[in-house]
Amino acid sequence: MKKDIHPKYEEITANCSCGNVIKIRSTAGHDLNLDVCGKMPPVLHWQTA
Repeated sequence: MKKDIHPKYEEITANCSCGNVIKIRSTAGHDLNLDVCGKMPPVLHWQTA
């Protein structure tokens, strides 16, 4: 196997607009800001801002 060809896979924080904070692992390398998440009621997913 080749060495040093895989991207860094590290823990980041995904912050939802409802205030929910989710720790995930990603190659993104920075925290994410989400508009919706699984904790929000389904009716809020279909509303327009």
